[in-house]
Amino acid sequence: MDSKKMKIILAFSVAVNVALLVIMFALKSGYAEQAQASYKVATKAYTDQVAKTVNAQNEFIKKGNLVWQLTFEVTAQNLSKSAFDARIAALDEGKVLDPQTSGDVTTLSCGEKCKVSFTFKNGKFVSADYQELVALSPSATFKVEAPAPFSFKE
Repeated sequence: MDSKKMKIILAFSVAVNVALLVIMFALKSGYAEQAQASYKVATKAYTDQVAKTVNAQNEFIKKGNLVWQLTFEVTAQNLSKSAFDARIAALDEGKVLDPQTSGDVTTLSCGEKCKVSFTFKNGKFVSADYQELVALSPSATFKVEAPAPFSFKE
């Protein structure tokens, strides 16, 4: 082969290699941006899920503490109906316990599908039914699913 053809082939080869490098780096930055965007979306969704669960747990703990405190005070001190109502008003300023009175029974909400009932006869404490609160399982109620495997399809 003569040197003129070799120079043309060499120049063409260098040009093709430079073009391939430019294309590779352009695609690489596009993939990096796409991966970062996908990672941000997946991370935000997971942290939002965890934050929602933590807030629900905090609300559960707040309600549970109030109900248990009222239960212990009523049973230990045999509070009268009026003292019980006054204690609910003092402790539950935000009305999260949703007290419902029907006849001699006052029911407090301690969560979804959870009620605690206090029975009073002639204004005096008779009994408390807190079995639903005892049976409530926080670990079964509040679960955070593992994050989904990273998917590079956005």
